[in-house]
Amino acid sequence: MKTTEQLWRLQELEEQLTEAKKQKKILSDGKEIQENIQEHKNLKKQYENIKISIDETQIDIKRLEQLLEQMNVKKEENRGNLYGGKINDLKQLGIMLKDQEKMESEVAETEGNLIKAIELLESYEKNGEEIYSNERKLGGQIKKMLSDRQKNIESIEKKIEELTSQLAELKTQISKKDMDLYEYIKARKNRPVAQLNEDICTGCNMDLPVMTLTLLRKGEVATCDNCGRILHKGE
Repeated sequence: MKTTEQLWRLQELEEQLTEAKKQKKILSDGKEIQENIQEHKNLKKQYENIKISIDETQIDIKRLEQLLEQMNVKKEENRGNLYGGKINDLKQLGIMLKDQEKMESEVAETEGNLIKAIELLESYEKNGEEIYSNERKLGGQIKKMLSDRQKNIESIEKKIEELTSQLAELKTQISKKDMDLYEYIKARKNRPVAQLNEDICTGCNMDLPVMTLTLLRKGEVATCDNCGRILHKGE
């Protein structure tokens, strides 16, 4: 392998290693997983609040049912007295009639409140089922994500180890002079090696002079006169 090919390969391996380390950092940070865990906590809290609301509403329904039963008993007793024919005093009958109307109004109001409470309970139960389902589903997703993350981290760590080993081996095959040149340019350019596109440096898109092209044809290390990058002919 020619020196320029080695330097090009060195650049490729370094870029792959940088990308692998970046991927590992993203996986280790686990931002998406942390967001899902927080959402899972929120869903559990919502479900706990819904259960409290369900319990409170059930107690309220029981109270209203008992109250309604008592009111109906009292209403029927009053109705029996009112229409039983035992009371002849018109004034007293008038008072009892008003009491009956008031009782019927209160019964109707209580029945309305009971219906609202039952509807509210149904709404809470429906929301609770939906929240519980979402919480369970998200919990399963989080477990899978944690498992997948660990597998991916292990895979990337293995890749990093392999790339590091390949880089170390490749560097032993490149002369100190060429490595120093590579590192010098790398400190100043984002990519120290540029491939040729016909007779043009892809690093700066400038035409290369004949002398530089001649050096490349001889297999020697040459740099772009414009951007200073090491030139690689490629295939």
